[in-house]
Amino acid sequence: RTTSMPLYGAIHAGDFSLVPTIRNGVEGYPLSDTTRDPFMEIVAGLALVPPTKSPTSSKIAWGTDRGFVYVMELSGEPSVIFRLNTDGIVSGRIASADGDRFFFGSESGQVYGLRATRTGKVLWSQPYGEPFYKAPYLIGDALFLPSAYGNLYAIDQKTGLGLWNLPTPNVDEILGGFEDLLYVRLLSQNFAAIEANTGKVVEIDPSLRPVKLLVNRTTDRLYFINSIGTVQCMRRIGQKRSTRRTTRTQGCRGRRFQRPLGVAQRPRVQALAGQPGFHCLPPGNARYRRPYARRVLRQQPG
Repeated sequence: RTTSMPLYGAIHAGDFSLVPTIRNGVEGYPLSDTTRDPFMEIVAGLALVPPTKSPTSSKIAWGTDRGFVYVMELSGEPSVIFRLNTDGIVSGRIASADGDRFFFGSESGQVYGLRATRTGKVLWSQPYGEPFYKAPYLIGDALFLPSAYGNLYAIDQKTGLGLWNLPTPNVDEILGGFEDLLYVRLLSQNFAAIEANTGKVVEIDPSLRPVKLLVNRTTDRLYFINSIGTVQCMRRIGQKRSTRRTTRTQGCRGRRFQRPLGVAQRPRVQALAGQPGFHCLPPGNARYRRPYARRVLRQQPG
């Protein structure tokens, strides 16, 4: 039981489970050694989103409503490593990459890359002139970030410079991505596929309008929730087991994906391992196969 009322769910890192609270701080509870005392850390401002854990260490990062980004170490003796006073509030969830790197955009249009060293190293800080309220999405050495104006930016993780000549307009939300393709919801609420290298929209599907999005930053699966609460997933044809995404991966040009079925069509199939309740297309059920990006993907005969 927490001492203060939680703002979000707990995040596990290192030796502790961390809970942001309504009292301008966080509380940590030991995961294994129950003889250790819980701790409370007071910070400047309330957490606006759940903290993000580094994929390669027990460091976590989060932004507050006072315009600070905090980085904390949760192994050994927990402590705040540093805080960064950002140009504008960081209200979107922070994205993390290997090497204890964190990326985020602010409401003033500034985008940051930092490394969680003992003193905090700002790798770069670049102005883009449009407010950002959402979390970046990382593929390979690029980060993708939609602005409040619906422009999708592709940014180099090493330099912070733009990778496309112009941002791709009319993008509302990033749903997922597999190396050479990025899947998004447009401002029109239609589903679309975008080339990650160029920013060109290669397919728009007006028949697929997901009500809720489950943004998957971990594996090569896309998840959808319709208006009656049915959860469905999309996967590569022939890819029976999910594959964990990394920040540095090889391309997959020419691979094919399967589209989720409509509620009335969906057959009873075994759910994904570790994902109870998700319904996926069974391999070999060719009559339900359809490529999303026709210019990139080709349909196989059944």
